[in-house]
Amino acid sequence: MTKKTLVLNDDPLMHLALGMVLDAIPNVQHLANAKELSAALDANVACVIVDCGMPGLDLPKIAAAVAEKSPRAGLVVLGKTAALPGFPEKQLMFTEELHSQREKIGAWIAAYSKS
Repeated sequence: MTKKTLVLNDDPLMHLALGMVLDAIPNVQHLANAKELSAALDANVACVIVDCGMPGLDLPKIAAAVAEKSPRAGLVVLGKTAALPGFPEKQLMFTEELHSQREKIGAWIAAYSKS
């Protein structure tokens, strides 16, 4: 079974840029809100990508849900944010530069998709 990559993002320009990163990644699901994300989390999740600039987003709560429901998943946080205590550091990537970091993000997601 192909692992899924979950994307929580509401910015159309970021969505376009993410498309360039995710073209080679199978089974990508775009989600509109944290409730949809929570429902989609399970052991078959390879990676979760979160735009921390979404209004009303509780990033620590999302990180805790990922850690609980998809404990082997990587978490990519797009945007400027503080650390996420309690989330495994080796499974966490922060980036403010989506455009310049596309290849790195894509390789990181691909590695989690294969694990």
